[in-house]
Amino acid sequence: MKLGARKLVERMRRREEEPPPPYSPLDPQAARRRTPSASGPRSPQPTPAYSPPVSNSGPASFNTLPIALVHRVLMLAADPVATPDAWEWDLETERVRRLHWLFLSLRAVNRRLYLVATSILRDRLLPTYTSLLQFPSSSPLPPPGTDSTDQPIFAARSREAAVLDRFVAMRLGEDLRRLESTLYEDSGEEDVLFSHLQPAARIEDLLIHLPRRLVAPPDEPVGEVRQALPLAHTHIAVTLSPLWAQLWFSYSPVNATNTRGARVGRSLVVEVRREKDPESMVRTFGQALEWLRTGQIGWGWSFRSSST
Repeated sequence: MKLGARKLVERMRRREEEPPPPYSPLDPQAARRRTPSASGPRSPQPTPAYSPPVSNSGPASFNTLPIALVHRVLMLAADPVATPDAWEWDLETERVRRLHWLFLSLRAVNRRLYLVATSILRDRLLPTYTSLLQFPSSSPLPPPGTDSTDQPIFAARSREAAVLDRFVAMRLGEDLRRLESTLYEDSGEEDVLFSHLQPAARIEDLLIHLPRRLVAPPDEPVGEVRQALPLAHTHIAVTLSPLWAQLWFSYSPVNATNTRGARVGRSLVVEVRREKDPESMVRTFGQALEWLRTGQIGWGWSFRSSST
């Protein structure tokens, strides 16, 4: 019995003197078999120095701000009550000057500020514009999310939206000149805008709803520009006189910059009697174009509807 206990003690002593086997991740018990270091407990490693995360978006700038935040900043900048000026005592004068600065100066910085500032100015003056219309009309504002950086800035703008932008420019300029001088007189340009330009633009926007055999939509590619039906909507324009309305075909896109060497000019498609509202005018133009398609009238003729 004593001999067996002695052998067991010697075996355990030899096992303690043997070096432990190298650690292997496949052996879950190897991590538990550690020998004390000759130099004592290991000191903790120092904390690495802080390094800021590397961003691939470039340096922060005004163009990287969210569009909603840019809109909020410009709204506050245009409001003299929210951002008062210690040197200005008349809030109405300061409001007009800030809106004119928003229109004339800030919009020229870049495309992003142009779109946001234009949206703010349209929203400010749209109620005034709507109250001066001779006939009720739908909103001339383009649908949200139509801007694309690979297209011209006016690509998604309707004809009536162009008239609204012109009204904004006229009204802001007249308000500023009226504040600067008591001798300023009304130019009367707004009367011309609402009696001729706005109804014509409204008719041009409604012509897109005519059948495709008469008017091709703007998203349809334009081939060779020639006097033939269907008319490309981007190449047609309407002019109004007190008694007549003319539909013109332009050889270059309407409201677009002409390229060098491109064909310019326009030709009269048809002339009709002026109706009381734009919707009636579109129906009359539709009848005239249908007669032109079937050969009952010629290119540039005057058309009288059967109801007149």
